[in-house]
Amino acid sequence: MEVGGLSDVMSWVLGFGRQAEVLKPEHLRKAILEELTKTSVNYITDTSKCTCMNPNDKVRHQILQYFYDRMYGQQSLAKGP
Repeated sequence: MEVGGLSDVMSWVLGFGRQAEVLKPEHLRKAILEELTKTSVNYITDTSKCTCMNPNDKVRHQILQYFYDRMYGQQSLAKGP
């Protein structure tokens, strides 16, 4: 497969949704994780006020908050970067 760059590969991988997982190279894996984290922020609000009834949703929100904090510093998802 011939591609024009990392963004082409990322688009292709992301097109498979959750059925895809990048194992190597590490820089692509990290780039995909960063993109998915940024995208996830569009769909959630401040996790400290999470009132989800499903415990799995609370865990997902906590994980997203962790990655958001690592990317943007300690701030609320509701405020944005």
